[in-house]
Amino acid sequence: MVGAILLLFGALDIAMAFVKLTDDLVHSLTPSTSQVEYYDYTFTAGGSFGVRITPPRGTKSFFVIYSINGRRKRMTLGRYPVLSLAKAKAQAFDIIRQAQAGQDPAVQSRLAGLSERFGSFAEHFLSDYVEPTCRAGTAKEYRRIIERELLPLWQDRRLEDIATRDVRLVIEGIYRGRAKRVMAARVRALSHKLFAVAVSYGLIPSNPASGVVIPASAPGRERPLAESELPLFWEALSGEQPVIAGVFGLLLLTGQPPSQVLSMRWADIAVDVWTVQSSARAGTLHQVVLVPAALDLLALVRTAVGRREAVFSSPRSASQPHLVYIRKAAMRISAKMGLERRWSPLDLRRTVELGLRRLRVRPDVIEYILGRRTLLSKLRLDESGHDYLPEVRAALSRWSRIAGPPGPKFDPRLANQKVVPLFRTD
Repeated sequence: MVGAILLLFGALDIAMAFVKLTDDLVHSLTPSTSQVEYYDYTFTAGGSFGVRITPPRGTKSFFVIYSINGRRKRMTLGRYPVLSLAKAKAQAFDIIRQAQAGQDPAVQSRLAGLSERFGSFAEHFLSDYVEPTCRAGTAKEYRRIIERELLPLWQDRRLEDIATRDVRLVIEGIYRGRAKRVMAARVRALSHKLFAVAVSYGLIPSNPASGVVIPASAPGRERPLAESELPLFWEALSGEQPVIAGVFGLLLLTGQPPSQVLSMRWADIAVDVWTVQSSARAGTLHQVVLVPAALDLLALVRTAVGRREAVFSSPRSASQPHLVYIRKAAMRISAKMGLERRWSPLDLRRTVELGLRRLRVRPDVIEYILGRRTLLSKLRLDESGHDYLPEVRAALSRWSRIAGPPGPKFDPRLANQKVVPLFRTD
């Protein structure tokens, strides 16, 4: 076979041969047990051109390899004999010229297949940008938003015909018609991403969602608990399962984010210090002091769930290491407290912050307790070797006396209630 030199790559199960491609040679090539790529050494345009034989049927596909911005890319040109050797080589030369001019042929090919209608481009955006990079739940929600809020209005409209005014009308319709500012903000953010991709493809000159502003918000969503509501909080917790009671009790006693409390592990607790394994904001390990009331809660959880790696193990799935969703539990507890305006799990963290401020705890100690470290990084107090644990322990002990579970007189067993106590009475 024209004295071809075969290089076999066992790990990839692909063999390479450098030959002078001719019509007779391409026609005579037969499949082997593995893929074989024949490179045309007479191709001198600056890249590589060849044909690949794929077993078992011996499918013959022309390809070209080019460089763009220092990166090598491969593009399949078509199958033989539908695409002749001469036409494939001409396409390869044209692709190399585009790459040498700074234009990525793969992007240009994709652009040629894109529709300028919103519906078609939205499907391309979801399948090529959202689904490969986002979590399954996020991708599903993005698709739901586009199909519900945007496609009914813009399905057959050209992208260039959608102006800022059109986007603003959609956003205001969601906010004013259904009074959902959060959904309006999501639709605005998602449409901005979609149109930004269209701009990058050159399908539209500018992003029509850039000039859209979400209408003024209603009263803030934060709902920290007042000091007078804390006894109601613990009373409502007394009827919950130990795992749920432990989660919400630790949220109020430590001030940590719900995600960190939910992922707590027994191995991370040493005496009265809990070492958080990942603290994205701090960039380092974060130590959380556990006051006696918090340790009592953990003891009840250990008695209820036994020895597992995660403190707050999921009762539904063994494959799920810890609880994930607690918003419904927060709504249930808030309703049991008899509050008109309900709070969320994150509001307990805000409750701790405001309570420590009322106790006149130093700002840097509060930052350390909450794991933010923003002030610490500015003052570089960590580099000085300052030990915050004694001050943190003192501050959280004072907070626990105000916000912790009531004394023995609150013991629900005194009222003959069949619930789990949240504290020691001995």
